Amino acid sequence: MFYLLAYNQAEAPGALARIRAMCLKGARLNWNMMPTVDAIATTRPEAAAFLRKLVDLMKGGGTTLDFDRLQEEWVLPYLPPDRTAPRSLISDES
Repeated sequence: MFYLLAYNQAEAPGALARIRAMCLKGARLNWNMMPTVDAIATTRPEAAAFLRKLVDLMKGGGTTLDFDRLQEEWVLPYLPPDRTAPRSLISDES
């Protein structure tokens, strides 16, 4: 899901929702995702900043509020100007 979120903007909302749901159910990240984040930083530094924060949440088990705050920082700039974030991104259901 992380790679899908990092590299495929069309699939990002669904990937973020799935990552969020898994983390809120207790899943934790034990992989080093920094090579991916560093690669993204060369062309999309704002996305890399978001991904760094997401990695921290995935490692430490963020709360619903943590994911809400992170979502507000990243998702909206990637949507067309006439759209808002899909409601599915703020749902705890998977």
